[in-house]
Parts: sequence; structure tokens; C-alpha cells
Amino acid sequence: MEDAAHRHGGRPKLGPGGGGADLISALPEDLLLLVLVRLRCARAAARTRLLARRWRGLWTRLPDLVFRDVAADPLLPALTSLQAAAGLGPGMSLLDIRVTGDDLGRGHSHRISSLLDASARLSPVEFHFALPRDMLVTDVELPRFDLDLADFVLRCPRLRVLRVANDCYHSAGDITIKSESLEELQVRSRSKWTRCIDVEAPMLKQLTVAFHTINELRVSIVAPTVKKVSLECYYTIETEEISCWGLSMMTLHTGTAETEGQRLLTETGTEDDARLPLSNVYVLSLHLSGSPGWTAKPDAELEVAQKIEALLVTGFSVLELHFSTTEFHFGIPAKHAFGACVVRLLGMHRIRTATRKLRIVLLRSDVVKECPVNCRCDKPKNWRSKNISLVNLEEVEIKGFEGEDHDFDFLKVIFRCAPMLKRMSVWMCDEVSTSNDRCLKSHDFFKAYPFVECNVYLSSGKKVLHQ
Repeated sequence: MEDAAHRHGGRPKLGPGGGGADLISALPEDLLLLVLVRLRCARAAARTRLLARRWRGLWTRLPDLVFRDVAADPLLPALTSLQAAAGLGPGMSLLDIRVTGDDLGRGHSHRISSLLDASARLSPVEFHFALPRDMLVTDVELPRFDLDLADFVLRCPRLRVLRVANDCYHSAGDITIKSESLEELQVRSRSKWTRCIDVEAPMLKQLTVAFHTINELRVSIVAPTVKKVSLECYYTIETEEISCWGLSMMTLHTGTAETEGQRLLTETGTEDDARLPLSNVYVLSLHLSGSPGWTAKPDAELEVAQKIEALLVTGFSVLELHFSTTEFHFGIPAKHAFGACVVRLLGMHRIRTATRKLRIVLLRSDVVKECPVNCRCDKPKNWRSKNISLVNLEEVEIKGFEGEDHDFDFLKVIFRCAPMLKRMSVWMCDEVSTSNDRCLKSHDFFKAYPFVECNVYLSSGKKVLHQ
């Protein structure tokens, strides 16, 4: 009968719902996907689920998805459903989203961040995201995005604050930022391959960059209005040693009179000890660790000086030296002396001429052994008789001072070579008390220099000498 009906121009048998036979739904899925692609709208493709059960969820396998003028609230669950179906298809080549601002409300920054997070989980090859032109977005997070940072910033002409975190250790780590509007930049990268940092931002007020590098480094910062700077450079391989101390980290940051004064007030407990210049200062910090793994080179000073020059995008007046024997991988660390290393560093022209304040922090392990005979930490042997012109050095602070003979030998070099020295402050290590011989020795030693204000503190902060 059915064949006869066809021959006589009759209609095919009706489906159970009273409509025509669903011949389209009977097509292979590849052809159905082509039908959905022709719609050129993800929202229209999703609505085909109303036609028949066969269409349900099929839209989630489209390689290109375009959401135009879609509200954020229904869009987020749609992206979530796409995540569930992400492994069923060949992968997404394009995700194009243009949201409306009708339902974003006051929490639009958080909702936009959620949409971007959900989009990133889909890993599209190409991603477009557009907001209404009249929407003011002040804080948006871009988690999990592998961006071409330089290109991304150029596409954001009104960007004011940018914070970037790269947690991929083996990724390319070069940092290039050029923006006419950027006021605050924070970049933290764990990539060990950072070789270049290039920032041009005439409106930049605050700059924070923390990165890892192996050896070669080029830094260019053009930010004439910047007021707060923090550059942190971590060396991912063992560097050249200076008297058995290897450079593991270097930082350059700004410090204000208020922050520096508060630091001293906390450590000493007296307002008299919080006297500082009123202007901002730049602080260069070198973190050095004593380890037998460091490589001894005759030109170590030159190579370390080159590393310092690479990071110094501006002048500095405070030099911080952090000596650590608490991190080791070769058994019990040795009780290395620091004097020879500091004298060699102060002999570098840039450091010698710029340093007005020297701060030394000594971090010792609870368990240490004595240095071996002829240890490299005391070389060259003539460091005690070196004459260095420290004409700009006015203040010295030492924390963790042990009062050994080589410690006092270093102080003698400072007193002899710094004619403008005004103040010497020493915090004794934990083992020293008021009744300790090393504390008494410190009293007698500083009395020989009445022309310099000398202060001695216990590790608790209690002042035991002021002259």
C-alpha cells in the first residue's frame, strides 16, 4: 500500500506526533553536524534538541561555536556541558562569544572570569571574546590561558592592571609588554628559559616581575613614571662562586622612608633607630648560599658584575647581602666566613660607588661544622689588607653577627675604607648573650671607633651598646 501511495503521489506515513516522517534525523551524524554548521549560531544549534531525541547534545560536537548576544547566566552551563562532551569530537577549532550586559549586574567581573575559565578548559584553537562597549570591567582573571602576552596587551588599549602567572617550568619565558595605558604590571614566571624582559609603559606606576633564568639575560624597562619596582631574578643553575658563596637570587626593589623606618622600629623597638632619608630608595639584594657545588672561576667577579648590570634598570643606594648555609644537599654545612666575599663584592665599581647603606643578613643552620683548612671562603688571603674607596658608604647593618675573629677583621676593613661612615649596627646571633665573651669583645672593639655611632643588639632586639 505504501508503495502504491508513492506511485500515485500520496504522502508518506505520518509520525507518531502527527508530523511528517523525520527523514533528516535518520541521516548519519556527520551529515547532521553539517546541517548544524550551516546554522552559524550555537544557540540555534542547541535548540534543535527540541526536534527529536537524535539531535540532543549533537551541537556540543561542533568544531566551531559562535555565541552572539547571549546572556552570561545561561551561557555558563552551556560551556559546562561542552566540557563534558569535549572528548567525543575532534576538538574545538573556534569559540566565539559575545555577551550582553543585561544580566551581569554588579558582579560582572566575577561572572566574566568564570566564563573565561570555562572557555579555557575547552582549549579552543582560536578564541574570540567580546564585551559591550559601555561596560567598565576593572578586574578579570584569565586562568589556564596560554597567551602571546605581547599580542594580548596590544589588543587591550584601555588595560590598566595586568597580573600574569606562568607556572610552566619548561615554557618560553620571555616577557614583552608594550602599553600606553598600563598602570600596574605583575608578572610571575616559573619558566627557567627567561632571557629577555622588555617593558615599555609610559603610564606605569607599579612594576613587579619575578622570573627564573639560566644565564644570559637582557632587561629593558622604559617606564618614566614608575614609583614602585620589584624585580626578582632566580638562577636555575649553579652560578659562579665568590669565595665559596654562589649567587642564587638577585632582587631590585624600591623602599620608602616609611617602610624602612617601620622595619627598623620593629627590630629595635626605638624610634631613634628609625631615622632614614625622606625620599624613595632602591635596594639591590643578593642572595648567596655556601655550597661545594658552586663552580670556582678566576673571573667570577666579572660574571657576577655582568648579572648585576643586567638587572640594574635604575640606580640603587642600599645593598643587601643574604648569606645562607641553611639549604644544603651535601651533608652538614660548613660555618663559612663572609668577609672575603663581601670585600670582593664591594670592590666592584658599580657597587662601590653606589652603596650608601650596607645590610648583611647571616642565616646559619642549627647544625654546622667548622670550615676545612684553607677553605675557599677565606680567599684571597689578602682580603683583610684590601683598600677600597667606599666614600659614599654611611651606614652598615649586620644581623646574625657571631663575633668570630674573621667577623671583626671584616669590620676593620669597613672602618678603614669608609671615611663617611656614620652608623654601625650589629645584631648578635642567637648564641650570644650579655655575659658571653663575644658580646664583651664587641663592647671593647667598638670603643676603638668613637667617631662612629655604634649599636649592638642581642637577637631579641635588646640594645646592649650605644655609643
